[in-house]
Amino acid sequence: MIIHAMKQRSPEWDKIHLGKITSTSFTPLANGKHDTVRELCMKTALERIYRVTAKNSFSNKAMLHGINTEPAARGMYEWESNVIVQEVGFIEYSDYFGCSPDGLIDDDGGLEIKCPIEDTHKKYLEKDDAWKAYKWQIQSSLYMSERKWWDFVSYCPPLPMIIQRVTPDDECFDKIKDGMELCQKWIRNIVLAWANEEGRRK
Repeated sequence: MIIHAMKQRSPEWDKIHLGKITSTSFTPLANGKHDTVRELCMKTALERIYRVTAKNSFSNKAMLHGINTEPAARGMYEWESNVIVQEVGFIEYSDYFGCSPDGLIDDDGGLEIKCPIEDTHKKYLEKDDAWKAYKWQIQSSLYMSERKWWDFVSYCPPLPMIIQRVTPDDECFDKIKDGMELCQKWIRNIVLAWANEEGRRK
């Protein structure tokens, strides 16, 4: 595991991201649905083959709001929790997998920040497990970072901030491990098949 300190969404971050499955894509990997796993592996393999990202660069208003509001949310979380958040670019678990935390806390904690619209935040306020909407993103971040806890934060002023602590789940970890092994195998096979075909053409 390597923790990279570059700024998120920078050219350096894009480069280290390329050809890896990241925590935001772990739902299909962990759920094990055949078609969605195959689609994820093919997309990732094509990134590795052509060295060009296959991600959709489209950003809507809600996404831009989240990006722009995240620093304020991080600062409020630091105040509410009396901690200092370390900003990092990317945690490289292996050559195939990684995650981009919204922050790390001391040696044990991590942070996932969401800045939703008011209606969504109000629904989160009614639940003590609102974090489960991002279960696989958070659990895969815990798995790859080897941290002991991860705080889910939902920030939508002037409504109260939500902070929910999540700890590792062994059952989730088993599914993540199995999904990672399968995806790595399939990605390797796709890349190898492409290389063999290219060799025959020359």
